[in-house]
Amino acid sequence: MEQELSPFDHLRDLLDQVLIWLGSDLFAYASLAQFAVIALSLGLSWLLARALRKLLGGVHLEVPILARIAPFFSPLTVPAFALLLIATAGVVAEEFNLPTYLFDIATSLLTAWLVIRFAVNFIRSQALRRLVASVAWLIAALNIVGLLDPITRTLGAARFSVGDVSISLLSIINGLLAFFLLIWLALAASRLLENRVDALSDVNPSARELVKKLARIALVILAVMIALNATGIDLTALAVFSGALGVGLGFGLQKVVANFVSGVILLMDRSIKPGDVIETQGTYGGSIIWGRAIPRSSPATGRNFWFPMRI
Repeated sequence: MEQELSPFDHLRDLLDQVLIWLGSDLFAYASLAQFAVIALSLGLSWLLARALRKLLGGVHLEVPILARIAPFFSPLTVPAFALLLIATAGVVAEEFNLPTYLFDIATSLLTAWLVIRFAVNFIRSQALRRLVASVAWLIAALNIVGLLDPITRTLGAARFSVGDVSISLLSIINGLLAFFLLIWLALAASRLLENRVDALSDVNPSARELVKKLARIALVILAVMIALNATGIDLTALAVFSGALGVGLGFGLQKVVANFVSGVILLMDRSIKPGDVIETQGTYGGSIIWGRAIPRSSPATGRNFWFPMRI
């Protein structure tokens, strides 16, 4: 029976492949010439993109549709010009029977970057947009240069056990990526649902708040469960751990849970609803804004008071 390689063996094989490629291909004359052309193309692309932005700077202010799409396509100008120049250099090199493998890699990387940057422009959060673009392009780049499979095998071979559950580094990375993606999707779906529920003017305000809060909690819990399943962990194996964690959280978060349950009861029996005015010890609030666990009032004094739901 063939002996399974350890993570260190996979890592050593990967490094050997990289060193062989560096020694035989990277520092060859043809490779250095292609590197020079690629670097020149990138510099020229930056100059062309800068000139184009200056040329269109005053034009898009006068045309409304250009003013709307300019921020969307502006980050794509440099890689688009670079892709055009490097692809042209590759075609010329093929006509003269010259090596083009670095040109092919560069065009594939730039194409992946263009597609990814175009797709992530639909994400509103700038930090999340950069994170998604960086991770997606890193995966695409490793796949293009042929290193994704060796790295995947190395990460998959690095395993450790937690009780009866065996977890690899690859499953942890997959789980983290799935967790952040699913949480973002769950929150986006909950915001969409909240907007739809708020538009239902014929529904009682308390019922709307109750539906929004419960839907958000349910979607987040579902996202966490799917993310755990994406790591390859059998959820039944975590039953004992989850029970102990639940008991610990129950003791530590008694007031939070009490406030939440009390808030749900208040929403269900409609004794207090958003928009009501409350008064306690001579202090009153102009309107109730329902937060995560307790309502907040904006009193006429200009100060904010938090009233626990369980009182």
